Amino acid sequence: MGIPTVKDRIVQTAVLLVLEPIFEADFLDSSYGFRPGKNAHQAIDAIRQDVTAGWTEVYDADLKSYFDTIPHDALLKCLEVRIADRSVLRLIRLWLATPVIETDTNGRTAVSRPKQGTPQGGVVSPLLANIYLHWFENQFTRTDGPATWAKAKLVRYADDFVVLARYQSRRLIDWIEGTLEGRFRLTVNREKTRIVKMHQPGASLSSSKIGRPPKG
Repeated sequence: MGIPTVKDRIVQTAVLLVLEPIFEADFLDSSYGFRPGKNAHQAIDAIRQDVTAGWTEVYDADLKSYFDTIPHDALLKCLEVRIADRSVLRLIRLWLATPVIETDTNGRTAVSRPKQGTPQGGVVSPLLANIYLHWFENQFTRTDGPATWAKAKLVRYADDFVVLARYQSRRLIDWIEGTLEGRFRLTVNREKTRIVKMHQPGASLSSSKIGRPPKG
């Protein structure tokens, strides 16, 4: 099933203690999930503040099976930007490729080596997942990204994120979905992703569960 052994979890914890401070120095303030000193309440507060300030049109995103679909080759390239130690990279590569035992409807089992997804139950998996979407945030906040030309804001908790703007233009939506599905090879669940106009009565966000902010 690809679940780490006790020995693997000990080694992963040691690697996490080394890598987390390195990537924490890079992570943006808009990211709140699986980070020291950050939590979901802070993410909700950030969204509430942006909505109150006038960023009332919200792209409420849903990524389909994010943790199971992160492409290994692309993730490793993200890691190589900050990790020079080839032995650490080799360890992570081995963890990602841990054999998975699958059983079909007839009870037959087969072993496969996944090419996408983070290890189930892996100590280091949340950090790896954060690192991959950090590069989406990085593209978002570049001088040629929508944080500049659309004055948009992004708030993320793990794979759950919203993009707030004064107006959700077709260009902005196309950029979000095109970047996620093109460059990052992820899948936007369009059945669950929606545009929410927070200035309308009764509006609420499915991801953060916050409603229309009170007046006054």
